[in-house]
Amino acid sequence: MAFHIQETYETQCEYCGETLKIRVYEDDVDGYKAVEQECGCGVAIV
Repeated sequence: MAFHIQETYETQCEYCGETLKIRVYEDDVDGYKAVEQECGCGVAIV
């Protein structure tokens, strides 16, 4: 799989109020999308 970052944006974590970074990856081959979330408190990570 050849993923590339399609978009990156930031929002506010609803749990701790810190910046929540969200990255959306898209596979070049089959168009599969994966979402990665990163937060200071660790609650919102999927």
